[in-house]
Amino acid sequence: PSISSKKEQRSHESTGETNLCVEPTALLAPEQVRSAYLRIGLLEQGICARIIEMLRKSPRVVVIETGGCITNRIPIVSFFHRHIDSDTIARVCLENNIVCRSDTFLAGTELMSQLAALGLNGNTHIVRLSFAHYNTKHETERVLSVLKAIEGW
Repeated sequence: PSISSKKEQRSHESTGETNLCVEPTALLAPEQVRSAYLRIGLLEQGICARIIEMLRKSPRVVVIETGGCITNRIPIVSFFHRHIDSDTIARVCLENNIVCRSDTFLAGTELMSQLAALGLNGNTHIVRLSFAHYNTKHETERVLSVLKAIEGW
């Protein structure tokens, strides 16, 4: 075998192809990394803002949030519907190829007490939708359409 001046690594598929390793000079500068994360955050914020806006408009939906702030949050939206069981919402979403979950998600006693104060039993599940910067506006609107189409929404 010939020796190259660049480091080479076998492909993970073991096809005999080689991929060049990234040279240390190709690493991103700290400012480039900060800028990338800022852009990712802005994209995720926009996705969550649209979902939260729609959920807040429904008097039957309670969005689980701290401080009502849409900025500086991780792209997870948690909520429950006062008349539709969270497990049902999650099942309908999954039937429509929308990944979400329904559970208590290690909710502490404070949250469970708040749910009980709203007239719900302490074992009520919460629906959780997780988003990322690669989700599209179309996917966001599709989630909203599926939720609105659930009987009793």
